[in-house]
Amino acid sequence: MARHVKWVMLAVAAITAGWSIYSGMAERFNKATPKDLLFILNWGGISTNQNFEVIPSYQSRRSFTGDHVDYYCIATKI
Repeated sequence: MARHVKWVMLAVAAITAGWSIYSGMAERFNKATPKDLLFILNWGGISTNQNFEVIPSYQSRRSFTGDHVDYYCIATKI
């Protein structure tokens, strides 16, 4: 009985890992979060003490090596 539980747990772990990898490889359109924007603005040295919003956004699929493209069109309000 314990032997079957071990295989079931291994199968569940493999399915979970596969789903995690697969879901991270999907394209995302207009799904940018405020956290994503703050990262981009801070990384670019742009002040975050202003009102801003994302007009459109695109995040490409992540490859096995992690390569990807992120596109954000950000409008700032003065």
